[in-house]
Amino acid sequence: MFEKIDKKNLNTWGKILPLTIFTKEIGMVNLGGIQFDIISYPFFMVAFSIFLLTGKLSINKKEAIIFLWILVASIIVDMVMDFPLVLFFKQYIPIILMYFAIKYILMSNNPIYIFERYIDYAVIAAVIGLVQLMLKPMGILLLTDYAGFFVDSVALEPSHYVVMVLSAVFYLYLKKEFSWKFWILLVTVLLTFKLTALLSIILFFIIINMRQYWKFLIITIPIVYAGIYFVNTIPEFSDRINAALVYVEGGNLQDIRNMTTFSFFSNLDIATNNFINTYGLGVGLGGHETTYLRNFDFHLVQDSWYGLNYKSAHALTIRIISELGILGIFIFFMLFYKSMKIKDMDYKAVALASLGHFITKSFKLGSYFDYGTIFFLVMIIVLTRLDKKKRKEKKGSFI
Repeated sequence: MFEKIDKKNLNTWGKILPLTIFTKEIGMVNLGGIQFDIISYPFFMVAFSIFLLTGKLSINKKEAIIFLWILVASIIVDMVMDFPLVLFFKQYIPIILMYFAIKYILMSNNPIYIFERYIDYAVIAAVIGLVQLMLKPMGILLLTDYAGFFVDSVALEPSHYVVMVLSAVFYLYLKKEFSWKFWILLVTVLLTFKLTALLSIILFFIIINMRQYWKFLIITIPIVYAGIYFVNTIPEFSDRINAALVYVEGGNLQDIRNMTTFSFFSNLDIATNNFINTYGLGVGLGGHETTYLRNFDFHLVQDSWYGLNYKSAHALTIRIISELGILGIFIFFMLFYKSMKIKDMDYKAVALASLGHFITKSFKLGSYFDYGTIFFLVMIIVLTRLDKKKRKEKKGSFI
């Protein structure tokens, strides 16, 4: 069992940071055609500015190489392919601000304390979701315009809610804390009735049990079969699977009769072409949007399903393949590898739960800096370094 953690020992930055995971849609306004979260974005801008001016920000050699490579490679690709540079900097600058602000906040607090605070916020979102669900039959819509009987809580869509809170479910499961918090979070995730939730849970169990062969067989296989059963019995799920099979057999996007499936495969088609055409380099941050519009006829984009989620490439994995190429795939792989290699059990639980966020976003949502993506990324990186430091200190104490 994991020891109980005192959540009070956080500074103000540490208390606010995990809240930014939930503010994307309740704080969203449109400023000059740009979606702007008036809650979290100013927080990161102020935090970065203060930390920079007070000399608290730091960058190591690996970070410098990666960010410099992304900057140079993306600018070169944009110039060669005549892409608007504004789309690159629209992604690059927020990522830089968030990455280094979050890094300092995590390093100046105990990251586990911060993750526990994230759990608290997730539970609040879950309670809101249940209240919302109970009010819908009475015609009362709370924080949403959707009257459908599903949980969406502080999100515009149920799948967005799944991305926000599923890491909390995974964390409590890994800690074997099957308290009311775990059950309320799990129930609300299931009540979204989203394939994203089901597939993410199945894949998460497969990944964490891969190294334990018998446990893998006993736990994972029944889950997979149960998942197949639900997919076949629930129309929303089966329609997407059937649409995918039709496309795989025929290879024609026009044959797809499900919007989500169409969005996935049309963006994957562009991402694959981008990866091949740039020899694995990728088209640079923000480049997927331009190549999508160039590859598909403008009238198709305007008058049909073409254009669905083209700015975010539908899913984070598709966008990484499209825009960051081999480098992005390598970073993605290293997140999995490093999370699995952590020895400290407290750190490992948080890292694996954070990894769950990227599993979920592999199925839906491709934004780099919304719903806590940079938060979970930096969390894994920081915990990996702390674990390595802890092992060195422990090894040194025996010498």
